[in-house]
Amino acid sequence: QEDLVLDAVIRAMENIDRTCHPYLQDIFNPVHTMPPPAARLRNGAIQIEQDGVALSMGVDESYVLSVNASNVHISAPTAWGALHALETFSQLVHFVHTNESGGFCGTAFASVVIEDAPRYPWRGLLLDTARHFLALDTIRTTIDALSYNKMNVLHWHIVDAESFPFGSQALPELPLHGAYGPDAVYSLADVRAVLAYAHDRGVLVLPEFDVPGHTASWAKSHPDNVADCWDYLRDRYGGELVWPAWDSVALDPSVNSTYDLVAALVEEAAEVFSSAFLHMGGDEVQFACWAAVPRINQWMEQQGFVHADGAPDYAAVQSMFESRVEEMVLGAGRRAVLWEEAYVNSAGLHNSTVVNVWSNASVLADAVRDGHDAVMSWGWYLDRQAPTCSGVCPTHWMWTWTWHDMYGVEPDDWMPSEHEPTDGTLLGGEASYWGESADDTNAANMVWGRAPAVSERLWSAKNVTDIQDAQNRIATFACRLKRRGVATAPTEPD
Repeated sequence: QEDLVLDAVIRAMENIDRTCHPYLQDIFNPVHTMPPPAARLRNGAIQIEQDGVALSMGVDESYVLSVNASNVHISAPTAWGALHALETFSQLVHFVHTNESGGFCGTAFASVVIEDAPRYPWRGLLLDTARHFLALDTIRTTIDALSYNKMNVLHWHIVDAESFPFGSQALPELPLHGAYGPDAVYSLADVRAVLAYAHDRGVLVLPEFDVPGHTASWAKSHPDNVADCWDYLRDRYGGELVWPAWDSVALDPSVNSTYDLVAALVEEAAEVFSSAFLHMGGDEVQFACWAAVPRINQWMEQQGFVHADGAPDYAAVQSMFESRVEEMVLGAGRRAVLWEEAYVNSAGLHNSTVVNVWSNASVLADAVRDGHDAVMSWGWYLDRQAPTCSGVCPTHWMWTWTWHDMYGVEPDDWMPSEHEPTDGTLLGGEASYWGESADDTNAANMVWGRAPAVSERLWSAKNVTDIQDAQNRIATFACRLKRRGVATAPTEPD
């Protein structure tokens, strides 16, 4: 893994150069004034205890960074910890003014030793590329910013009701008819390039293919596999099929070929994506859509999906659907991740399934008690003006201040008591960027003024809670991100 670390050294030196460049031309340029990175590695500046350890969820990301006036030394159990150490070093360096005419680029400390490790192994960002197609450059910039924030999961919400941009070769008709256009498709070569780019920066890519809800884009190529509730939606939305009507459409669970489609997609996703997890959605299934289709209700009665009083039991249908999806994912050698509704509406998910909590934080404790690992997204929705409450909520004078709310979300507050035995665990959490109101022009701005608050909550110790102290760090970090080419929203005046 020497090449991987060597590339990270070069990136760190380039970022230091960006920090100092406004003041000193070409200072710390790795080509001109720094010892060759390969030589620095051979001289023992970076020591990795276990070479060749693969990037995976739960890999040891700890490191020790020692800096003094003449030397920088990094030791880490794995290359992935060394990448974090290099990132920390690049952020220690800043321009120090010594007088009106000059200064030098260095650290604020004569010497410092940092021993560091993340609090949670899962520190992610959900990126929605279905509501608006995002250019590959935007995705790469997002991955760069994830690594700068020591976040290690890109939850790629790649398809949804509005479009199907995943360039499936197993089901080519889905992107052909479901994408916004031929230029709004991620080919499998594109996807693999994103995976390689993320891997080299210590970022795991978790793909999400949301079923059975949020599947209107499937109807353009497979109308017989999507519930025919269009007339119901026209009535509900004033006679027109306008957004957000599309979000209410779900797959038809009464048609056997529906499961064949999902199985083919799962098989291909497991082949393309190296992640140990596949996110298969399960959120916001609009039972009213199924209720509006007589054929589905007749099938439910025949199959016994009814309550004791004979009323249709739509939750039982979703439970059956999710169980079949879990079998597909397990058969592909992966663990399923499902949104909380799949857990709430289920008669019992497989114990390997990870529950992604987003709308009801109290579900977190229930899922962990039931033996499921969990991921926290509640309170960290970047598209919300009031991310930590429901209904009519107080908002902030400036939308960037919502990072205060996000910083105050403590996952342990929603976990079972430490004295209560549980078989599941909280893996960590994610900030979520939903794309209804953001595209290439403002995606970074929407995310990176506030996502660092989530990153710090997931990396730092539980007792790191001083909001004013965090304000200083996050404001400084926003400036640093902009120097690195990430169009970050400011959090306070310069």
